[in-house]
Amino acid sequence: MTNRIILILLISLLQLSLKAQSTWEVSRELKIEGLDNGAELTNFDISQSGDFYALDQRNNRLLRISKKGEVLGFIGGFGWQEEQFDSPSAIWVTSLDVFVADRNNHRIQRYDRELNFISILDGSGGFEEGEFEYPAGVAQSARGNLYLSDSFNGKLLKYSLEGKFLLEFGGLGYAEGNIIEPGSIGITPDEKVVVADVARNMLLYYDEFGNFLFSRGEGIIMAATALSVGSDGEVFLLDIELNSIFIFQENSDAYSEIKLSELESQLTAPVDIAVRGNELYLLDSRSNKILQLKKR
Repeated sequence: MTNRIILILLISLLQLSLKAQSTWEVSRELKIEGLDNGAELTNFDISQSGDFYALDQRNNRLLRISKKGEVLGFIGGFGWQEEQFDSPSAIWVTSLDVFVADRNNHRIQRYDRELNFISILDGSGGFEEGEFEYPAGVAQSARGNLYLSDSFNGKLLKYSLEGKFLLEFGGLGYAEGNIIEPGSIGITPDEKVVVADVARNMLLYYDEFGNFLFSRGEGIIMAATALSVGSDGEVFLLDIELNSIFIFQENSDAYSEIKLSELESQLTAPVDIAVRGNELYLLDSRSNKILQLKKR
């Protein structure tokens, strides 16, 4: 019994030694104006020009929002045709394109920055190689490859920008490198693929060829809600159970924590995060506002 207590204390001390204090503060609070129909934003990303693109899952819409918080336009509505969605669940914005994971339609829709439709990557709602169901995350690498998470079959898939299937990896299970319920995904600068396993509350890292590398966050994360990758490979993870944002290092087990309760802003339902340069953005759903955070 004594040995067990000593072991628990040692583990606790180790976790404390790996955890660093985070020094982030709110630099701007942006209230989104011009929303209608009881809009409730659930996911978002930010373009290089500073415009935001957000998903209104309640109304199945994709919105473009100016850096001042004004709604510049939107498309969508419930359905399965072009420019329609059924529970859109993730968004990824590049300098040219906007990718949306159209969850219940088992597909990825691609638009330009003006919200003009470009193409659809159809997962066929299947489990065979190259097929996918209920996509929960989407990301594009600097090399143009498109990655997505299949939340139903526990796998990640890789495609060319033209939609050619290249690879799938992960796989449903509890063995090393397997995934139970893949959610949000991101790409590091050296093309490592990072996925949040929602069921096991941990981050899994793979190389661009699908080989499992390592994991982060075991015993720390309680609710792996959304992630975003910084320019130096740091992974920012929103945990709505602990009401915190964790920052994990790529090359060590060290991490830091931003306690949302300590920010000088009232939050009702934080749902998503996005990192651009040295700035961190946080979307609060019920209040429909975006916080911009900077290091002190």
